[in-house]
Amino acid sequence: MSDFNHREWFKKQYLAEDSLNDKAKRYFLQKVSRGEIDTLPEDPKAAYLAQMVDREKEDQSKSSSLIGRMSDRSLKENMSPGEAVTELNFLMDELQNISGEVKQIMRQTFPDEYRRGDAYGAFDFGSSRNQFDTTFEGILDDLASVGDEME
Repeated sequence: MSDFNHREWFKKQYLAEDSLNDKAKRYFLQKVSRGEIDTLPEDPKAAYLAQMVDREKEDQSKSSSLIGRMSDRSLKENMSPGEAVTELNFLMDELQNISGEVKQIMRQTFPDEYRRGDAYGAFDFGSSRNQFDTTFEGILDDLASVGDEME
């Protein structure tokens, strides 16, 4: 996390200082109304900024770990069908993990957009709730049986 520049982040936040106090108060009032916290903090702006810094660090950490996970894997050039199906299954697992992370972030940060997207399965990467859709997951299931025959 040494790449995170606190000064730059605070500078960007303070450029919008006029609305920051109102935004911080609205943020904490929503948390109070939902029962997530009991009272407004003494300094809503400072508490809000601290939470936003923590959230930004967490988001950067997640994205850098995802990039690391994906770049650690190198593809073999001449895979057998069985090896290819194994590799594709690994990638499908990664897609499901990413899908779960996206859902969690959307649910916490953008609840209205999450509900709308979830209703259509927008965050189900590689799969679909509609059994008639062609999906990566469905193709992978078909390949598993074909891969066995090709071996």
